[in-house]
Amino acid sequence: MKKIFTSLLVATIILFNGMGGVFASTYDTSKLDRAYAKIVEYYKTHKTLTSPDEIIAVESLGLEVEDGYELPDLESQDFDSISLGDLTKSIIALTLIGKDPTNIKDKNLITLLESYINADGSIKGSYGSTTDIWVLYALEAVSSDKISLVASHLANDANTDGGYWYEYNGKISSPDTTGWAIEVLSVADKKAYAQSIQKAIQYIDTEKKEDGSYGISPSGDTQACILGGLFVYDKAFTLSNYGEAIDVLLLFQLDDGSFKSAVYDENYNATGEYAFNAYTTIEAARCLGTYKNGSFVYKAQKTYQDLKNPVQNPSKEEKPTPTKPIVTPQEPAKENIKSKVVETSDQTNIYMMIIMMGMTSFVFVLTKKYEKNN
Repeated sequence: MKKIFTSLLVATIILFNGMGGVFASTYDTSKLDRAYAKIVEYYKTHKTLTSPDEIIAVESLGLEVEDGYELPDLESQDFDSISLGDLTKSIIALTLIGKDPTNIKDKNLITLLESYINADGSIKGSYGSTTDIWVLYALEAVSSDKISLVASHLANDANTDGGYWYEYNGKISSPDTTGWAIEVLSVADKKAYAQSIQKAIQYIDTEKKEDGSYGISPSGDTQACILGGLFVYDKAFTLSNYGEAIDVLLLFQLDDGSFKSAVYDENYNATGEYAFNAYTTIEAARCLGTYKNGSFVYKAQKTYQDLKNPVQNPSKEEKPTPTKPIVTPQEPAKENIKSKVVETSDQTNIYMMIIMMGMTSFVFVLTKKYEKNN
């Protein structure tokens, strides 16, 4: 009998030591924190923003573009003729900088956007999932009552492999677009669209290579699009399961905090060289901002609610908003789930030691009791 108790004690120690390793397994977030700090510093020194995409990226980093940045004149666009991509991103960017999208030069951009939505949730003039996703992003930013309608259509419009697509790439599933879809559906309602999100993640996993990269060749913007969506879906899950993919993304960061991309010749053949790339930098900034601060959509939602329901403070005089210089815009290249990161290192080890000591004491008492009775 004594041997049984001894064996039980040994097994208990082995079991809890093993469990300690499982609970402590997660990504070294200090690397992500350093990358985030570097790109924040990059945008603190690069004050000219030329597109809604850049405004969204910088705001996602926790910066306020109203504070000293040169911005494109988004309000002077012909909103009736611009593309849906430009319209949706402009609505989000205008909201983030504190401009009411229901009253831009007497035009209601939300009503305009909603006029593109069909009765089944599909979008007039859509070029596939990419268009639908950005329409949904914009609807979410302003808490439109059309969110569920469009989200349900998007959730059911994936390819059979679970991936999302764009018409100009032959409707083939795209890891980048699928990453966006995971984010936008998670924001819309993580539980309601759980099946579509899980299928999208399964597609993403089938596309991952042994080194953690995606696509034909490693690309910082592809990594960023995928990881951004996964961070919104479940930050702790992503840190625990996509460490190699994160490492690939960080390989593309330059010393000044911006991101590089492969250089191609006129025939779109890779030259083997890498250089700063504006689009990759934007997507990486948005991804790292999402890791640190959550989806940009949440910030836009809060800003919009503050615009529609301003807090009155009669004790302070209202100050006029300073006019900022602007540049001409260029063509751009839920449920709020806050996941708790898995506890790691010393704290987890302390917990496991306390449990193990308790189990050891219990087995020891039983052993002594048995020896006394025999």
